Amino acid sequence: IVDHGTGDTTFELAPNVLHRWGTVSSLTLTLASPVDTTVANYYMAQFTCGSTATSINLPDTIKWITEPNIEANKTYQISILDNLGVIGGA
Repeated sequence: IVDHGTGDTTFELAPNVLHRWGTVSSLTLTLASPVDTTVANYYMAQFTCGSTATSINLPDTIKWITEPNIEANKTYQISILDNLGVIGGA
């Protein structure tokens, strides 16, 4: 687990590591190439929205199970495997 606090809001996600942010207004994330292609390489991120929904930018190659609808005052987790993304918030 890597805690970014409210910094590093433009970041390349390493596979198989949960990257966590606190309350951020925007995130621009890319996916690092996996070192080991013989295993499943998950890309995971968590962030919290303040009173305004976080603006999130991810590669266009990601296909979402459900199109993301980011809302204010929630915490979200993103999981990506083989360019298929899942996002949930509470």
